[in-house]
Amino acid sequence: MNRPVCWLIAFCGWIFFNARAQTKDEASIRVALQAQAQAWNNADLESFMSWYEPSEHLLFVSKSGLQKGWQKLYERYRKNYPGKEGMGRLHFEIIENRKITRKVFYTVGKWEVKRTGSDGQEEVLQGYFTLLWRKKKGKWFIVADHTS
Repeated sequence: MNRPVCWLIAFCGWIFFNARAQTKDEASIRVALQAQAQAWNNADLESFMSWYEPSEHLLFVSKSGLQKGWQKLYERYRKNYPGKEGMGRLHFEIIENRKITRKVFYTVGKWEVKRTGSDGQEEVLQGYFTLLWRKKKGKWFIVADHTS
């Protein structure tokens, strides 16, 4: 094989690899969302919430309005999704994951919860979310969540 062809193949491989490669931080956030979904599906609300910044400054925005604070968000989830049946099965689909700074990311995605409704029929809840992540002491935390 001649040299220009080898260089072309190597260059194309490099472009393909880099286009598909995730940064370490992006991969960490994807793992965090997978861990959140798994915790939810195991009805482990504490582990699900461990990815939210444990702070009174945590912001959660939904059609119900603005809510501040980790504890208030925890209580909201407990009330709206009681127990394993109420929590159902959660699935996330990431649409975009973008680095803003070295310690700030945002994620846009879709969420879906399938659970048994009060009438015994399957109920599907779904919507979109935007998460703002901040890295503290080597761990990514959600500091703002806008879910609709």
